[in-house]
Amino acid sequence: MNDANHCATTINQSKIAPSRVWLISKKHINHTCFGLVFLCALSAGCHRNPAKQENPPHIDTRQSKVEKQESTSKIIDKGMHEYFDHSTVARDAIVEGELTEATSAFNRLATHTISTKNAPKNWLPFLETWRATARIGSQSTELNQAAEAVGKLGAQCAACHQATRSGPTYDPSGWVEEIVSLKTHMLLLRWATDRMWEGLTEPWDRAWIVGAETLTEAPLELHEFHKFSSNKAAQVKDLAVELKSIATQALKQKSPEGKADAYSRLLVTCSNCHRLLDRER
Repeated sequence: MNDANHCATTINQSKIAPSRVWLISKKHINHTCFGLVFLCALSAGCHRNPAKQENPPHIDTRQSKVEKQESTSKIIDKGMHEYFDHSTVARDAIVEGELTEATSAFNRLATHTISTKNAPKNWLPFLETWRATARIGSQSTELNQAAEAVGKLGAQCAACHQATRSGPTYDPSGWVEEIVSLKTHMLLLRWATDRMWEGLTEPWDRAWIVGAETLTEAPLELHEFHKFSSNKAAQVKDLAVELKSIATQALKQKSPEGKADAYSRLLVTCSNCHRLLDRER
């Protein structure tokens, strides 16, 4: 069998696609190199490399970790907002002289659950300390005890925010407009104590100072109390003077503990005044 017939037989046996036969045409290939060309063609036909498969989608483990951290952060943020809301309810209840409402809010704080899975390790001790303080507050039998617990909670918030480099950032852009819109002396006092609460919990020295200075500069408007007896009016004036004195001392406080103590005393003074006025209504 000559070379050409041998090649044709081999091609048929190897079942090379007709489209590849042109590679070994006698018109274009001499007998000397025919064998090498045929072997190449045969190898290409019989051992053709499969189409390159696309690589499976790459999972960026770093991105996965980031997404997990973001999810955890959202859970913690939501939980902290709820904790803050409960503590604010306790604070406001104390101001109004409502001890039962305050202790109930503390109890909700102490028993409130939040997912700690994947939470930063340096955050967990603060959470437990906060709960412990809330448990103490829930057992308060006097307003000054509850007020002390609120002050400690605020200081603990600040310590946690500083250690974890997180927490709220309050916006002071509307302060001037808010003050101008206040119609009564009591609303001004409430605005000032709210600023001090922000200063204590963020922590934020500017808010603390602005709130305390507002209290020290607020005028003593007693003309609304003309319907009260002179004795009651004198008691209200004494409480107003006490409030200014505490605010003056608050301006000197630099440590979270000192600010917490000053704030708790402010709450008690506000509460005493409100209860006095309520009895006269």
